[in-house]
Amino acid sequence: MRRLKMGYFLFVFLTAAMLTGGAAFAATLDSVTMCQGVEGAEGNPVKPTDKFWTYTSAFHAVAKIVDANTSTKIAAKWISEDENGKVISTAEMSVQRKGFMNAHFELSKPDKDWSAGKYRIDIYIDGKKAGSASFNVL
Repeated sequence: MRRLKMGYFLFVFLTAAMLTGGAAFAATLDSVTMCQGVEGAEGNPVKPTDKFWTYTSAFHAVAKIVDANTSTKIAAKWISEDENGKVISTAEMSVQRKGFMNAHFELSKPDKDWSAGKYRIDIYIDGKKAGSASFNVL
């Protein structure tokens, strides 16, 4: 009886995965952390914060992705909320290995200091918005 239940569960799970085009195995965003830098081979966030100074040399965001596949595309849009959602910069990367990964996005300071205000980064997985993180420049 137990073997029959397990077989039925596996059948239902695989059928659902096929009907959804494999979405049951799609990459997902676990979290987005704004920070002052990253360290190590995994790109772990260093000094998480949501406040930066106008003279900060770069903003760093680490998007923790789970269930990634080598065909997964991760993208980011850096946005100035005080400028009616103006997109400041975009970046995209391809996943290099299956499973868990930290996607590190960095936005370097322009020629002059940052404008004080509210900003955010939106993270996309395979073209669909997966989440965001807001931060302030003081």
